[in-house]
Amino acid sequence: PLADAKVGEWIRFRQVVQGQESIATLEVLEVTEQEVVLKSTTQQGQTTLEAPPLRRKRTPTLALGRGRAQLVRKATETLTIAGKELVCTVVTQRSRRGESTDVYCDQVPVTGLVRRMRGGEVVLELLEWGTR
Repeated sequence: PLADAKVGEWIRFRQVVQGQESIATLEVLEVTEQEVVLKSTTQQGQTTLEAPPLRRKRTPTLALGRGRAQLVRKATETLTIAGKELVCTVVTQRSRRGESTDVYCDQVPVTGLVRRMRGGEVVLELLEWGTR
């Protein structure tokens, strides 16, 4: 999804980090031939934090098996995400921290990530997406 990113596209998701739930938004600020610059805003309760801009390589392929993670399963499934049926790539990996499953959908802008599970728990889930 970063390969075809456009300025103004955004995603909003619920995440759980160290037991704390927050809502994060990633928005595409700039796109060059080589990279995509993202604005990251996180809201936890009444507190809103804006991180320094994130710079990501503009690539058409998924970065599977980062580091020492071992690919356990890669499959294509049709899932209902935020009320819409989408064709998704489901990737399960095993690392020294345990097993995790990421779900990516090409129809979702920015990173395409719609769900992440660790230890059977959803730790990231897409809520909505759009273009400003």
